[in-house]
Amino acid sequence: MKYFIVTVYAEGKSYDHKEIGHATFEIGHVLGAPGNVRGCKLNTGGNCYAAVEKLAPGDKGTLSFKIRGIKLPNVERNIFSKSDPFFKVCRKEADGTWSDAFYSHVVKEDLSPVWKKARIGVGALCWGDPKRPINI
Repeated sequence: MKYFIVTVYAEGKSYDHKEIGHATFEIGHVLGAPGNVRGCKLNTGGNCYAAVEKLAPGDKGTLSFKIRGIKLPNVERNIFSKSDPFFKVCRKEADGTWSDAFYSHVVKEDLSPVWKKARIGVGALCWGDPKRPINI
């Protein structure tokens, strides 16, 4: 079973980036859903939708996907503002540690963000090894 984990963060000013929540998607379920789009509940509440594109035969150069959040939890301490969510993609290094490979843009004060389609080169993402784990 191949899957990916989407973790959504709130951009922090007075604190490190705070996790809003995460969801796990099985790639086969997303590809089998209408329009290759599938929703999943975040562990902390709210929903996240992921869309993936099937690659053309022989194309192993780019991962392309789109992510959307719905009713994400607000992790801001100020009742007059909302979280500024973003997501990042991490790759697993040879020593077992995780390093950042991609950051999305920040969507200011929006608990139902829609991020632009992300495209990441397979070389930057997993060193060209399709079996190497990633974390989105």
